[in-house]
Order: sequence, then structure tokens, then C-alpha cells
Amino acid sequence: MFKLGQVVWSSRGHDQGSFYVVVGLEQARVYIADGKRRKLQAPKAKNPLHLRPTNTVIDLSSVSSDRRLRTLLREYHAESQPVPTEKAERRAP
Repeated sequence: MFKLGQVVWSSRGHDQGSFYVVVGLEQARVYIADGKRRKLQAPKAKNPLHLRPTNTVIDLSSVSSDRRLRTLLREYHAESQPVPTEKAERRAP
């Protein structure tokens, strides 16, 4: 579902509403970094259910520093607005 270098949007947790880049994948966790709060050397492990993928994939070989990662995310954040998750409507029986 997620790819290395994919820009994702956090939909749950203290970091809700923030954009990150996927820097690692495991079976039940996705490792994300933004270059500011979460550095490339210490990515955050996040439940994939709490992330929303975008169509943007960054070439991680071009990201050599946290500064470069922040710059790429700043440009993306200025161009995109995340789509809020919709809650399922409940019908009365």
C-alpha cells in the first residue's frame, strides 16, 4: 500500500494533519520522517491505518539531509490540501 519515498498525511495522533515521507517499511509499521520533528536518522514508527497516502513519491536518493527533506515537504504542503477523512453515516433501524 505504501512505497518508500511516498508523501503521506497523518490522520491520527499528536501529529495529525502533518505531512511526512515514508523512509522505511515493516509488516505492521511504516517509518516516517519530516526532517524537523522526526529526523531521517530517527524516524517515527506509525500504524499504517493512521496514515493517508498521496500520489507524490520522492526519490529518497536525492534526499541527503533533513534540510532537503523539509524543503521538499514545504513545497508539497504549499501546493496540497489534505482531504479530511469522512466518517461513515449511521442509519437508525
